[in-house]
Amino acid sequence: MGPPPASPPRARTRARARARRWLPAPAGAAAALLTAGLLLALAQAQVQLLSDSRPRQLAFGVPPTLLASLSPEEPPPPSSPPRPPQPPPFSSAGRYLSRWMLPGRSAAGCARLRGGAPQPPPQDVSDDSGDSEWENSWIYQHTARYPFYCEVNPEWIRDTFNLNGLQAAVPHYETCLRRILDYDVGFEKLPPKRAAELESCCDVLYGLIHSRYILSPEGLDRMRQKYERGDFGSCPRALCRGTRLLPTGIADELRLRPVKTFCPGCRELYHVRVRHAASIDGAYYTRTFPHLFLLKYPHLQPRHEPVKYQPTIFGFDVKYPDLPTADEYAREEAARHAKEKEEQEKRMQQALEEQERKQKTKNDKPHEQNDEEKKEGEMDVEDANGKKDAEKANLDEERKPPDMEK
Repeated sequence: MGPPPASPPRARTRARARARRWLPAPAGAAAALLTAGLLLALAQAQVQLLSDSRPRQLAFGVPPTLLASLSPEEPPPPSSPPRPPQPPPFSSAGRYLSRWMLPGRSAAGCARLRGGAPQPPPQDVSDDSGDSEWENSWIYQHTARYPFYCEVNPEWIRDTFNLNGLQAAVPHYETCLRRILDYDVGFEKLPPKRAAELESCCDVLYGLIHSRYILSPEGLDRMRQKYERGDFGSCPRALCRGTRLLPTGIADELRLRPVKTFCPGCRELYHVRVRHAASIDGAYYTRTFPHLFLLKYPHLQPRHEPVKYQPTIFGFDVKYPDLPTADEYAREEAARHAKEKEEQEKRMQQALEEQERKQKTKNDKPHEQNDEEKKEGEMDVEDANGKKDAEKANLDEERKPPDMEK
């Protein structure tokens, strides 16, 4: 074969123009060598920085053939799920470099170019043994049985300052406290009746601790989470628009009234409609909790004013007579009771007078009867005497001689 044909003049012109693109404005030999050395050093540095499990391609003006000759051959990357989008670079150098990078470049390369390697994702080192231990605790099981309760932090219970004054309120205080904190107190070895008695004391002690805990900042925050979840139910009043309820007590003393629910919208109390909470003592929530809760979190209080129901008949408003106030009702009741008592005393007095009159009549009746019998006896005696006189006169007349009669 002979020598290759000479390229036409037009092709040589195109080659010179293509070479000028890779060279700076001064087309001297020294400048060309310097430019080629800089480009080669930059390519090697980038290959060293961006070398990872996948082959990289650069777009800094270096021909792909030169980069392929410098970068080692690597196996194809394994299939992996797509990575989430990363935030754009913040530095000016990173923005400049990211403009020249191809769309397929990974976030790891961007991070290395910005001056640091990406941090590995945090590994989940949580152990399920802690969760299972808490699920077996007395507090967790008790609050699972009564969801109206809040889970009291055991560290808060261990602070003796928070339990000041409860020693005299609950029998077997030390045993019950150790039972609540999951210490071994030998409940399994006790007779069923004794274990049931101590378990009842534990319920009372936890309720008193709960009444103090929900008034603390930590307890208010936990009750806020339960309130936002709607664990206490919603108001049964139709005009309250489903306002969430808060538990409250009517009395702060034990064993007086069960727990009730307070509506922040209409500001009324309602019976608890949940079966498991109907037996909870109201003293475990106190009368203070709902109002302190709304002062602590005013944004949870309903913004609308309570709507009052207006009854109508054929479109006309009906106005019922005003009911008496509590003081007026108390005065009316006192007057009614006084009047009933006075009438009862009057009836009793009349009954006593009637009984005395009957007794007096019964005592006077024998004397009257004796007088009548005496009178009857005297009349009988007079009649007998008169009869005797008449008989005597008749006998005298019969005894007279006839001549005397003439």
